[in-house]
Amino acid sequence: MNGTLSPALLAATVALICATVVLFGCYRAAQRFHWFDLPDTRKAHVVPTPAIGGISWFLGLAAGIGFANWAWPVQAHWNAGFLLAGCTLLMLMGVLDDRRPLPSGPRLLVQVIAVLISFQAVGPLQSLGNLLGERPLDLGYLAWPVTIFMATGVINAMNMIDGMDGLLAGVLGLSLLALGLFFGVAEAKHLLVMACALTALLPFALVNVRSPWLARAKVFFGDCGSMPAGLLLAHLLISGANAGRFAPVTALWLFALPLTDTVSLMLRRTVAGRSPLSPDQNHLHHVLQRAGLSVKQTLATLLAGVLCLQLLGLALQKLAVAHAMQALLFLIMAFSYHFWMARSLTRGELAGRALRANVSAVPPLSDLSAGKPSDA
Repeated sequence: MNGTLSPALLAATVALICATVVLFGCYRAAQRFHWFDLPDTRKAHVVPTPAIGGISWFLGLAAGIGFANWAWPVQAHWNAGFLLAGCTLLMLMGVLDDRRPLPSGPRLLVQVIAVLISFQAVGPLQSLGNLLGERPLDLGYLAWPVTIFMATGVINAMNMIDGMDGLLAGVLGLSLLALGLFFGVAEAKHLLVMACALTALLPFALVNVRSPWLARAKVFFGDCGSMPAGLLLAHLLISGANAGRFAPVTALWLFALPLTDTVSLMLRRTVAGRSPLSPDQNHLHHVLQRAGLSVKQTLATLLAGVLCLQLLGLALQKLAVAHAMQALLFLIMAFSYHFWMARSLTRGELAGRALRANVSAVPPLSDLSAGKPSDA
């Protein structure tokens, strides 16, 4: 065990130090060059805020993985270059998207290319598990299309939940911890990557999650971090399923709430005759705030939901519940959520609470044009 944990701990320390240095360096640069995420009618924040947290997280992760592959080339090597290359492509596109939103078509194309690059070392998802009985449902020629569909789904789900202080950091952290339980210390290479990703997330979380000493987020993750984070999670989920650490259907439970909310929202937009990628304030975290919950109450509610679904997935795996039954339970949960949310939005109330039109009001243009992160 010590041989497994020592490289992971040292690499995680490198990731933490690098992420901290980059975060504060980028924050000072954002203040100087007015690199802010400005509020508008579809966003919940009212203060211009630097969206550079994702850059610090990814560079910290890359530094930790690079250090491990240099220090322990035999034990730690995981062909991580392909994964980091795909994530780097998404980070660069995210930097551009954070400055000026890109069309959905080119965004999706770049995501597909990033997925193809990152999975070159581990290969695509090979099977959907024993959904039809005792014999695995192998994907064959559909392996790559299914992998691309699933991975881009996770990437966009992570991107779409990044709309409230602390939410992305909480979901990413819980997902990495849950994956750690499934992989265990025997999976040294995966453990190392997850340890680096977790520690690199800590500096950002300290300045993003609201607390008694932080009234609002000082830094956002941004598309430059949420999309690489989604690709990393997709990579871990699919490679774990291929390695037999958990069933493919079990992987759904580890990311159940963000995935279900995203798919439900895209379906509702499509039914309404809009683009499934068009912006609005109908995500679950928006709707809870529109119903009167504070940011801290909303965050606690959502993270509790994420954790409960992850524990349910772990329990189903440990109890060796049939894959078909797990899939049926997941579909029941997902459809129940979809119709509950659609009904609540149609009626304009959630659990007896009237829904406001928006989460928050946009400040005057004079405040936004100044580009200064004041608390006014």
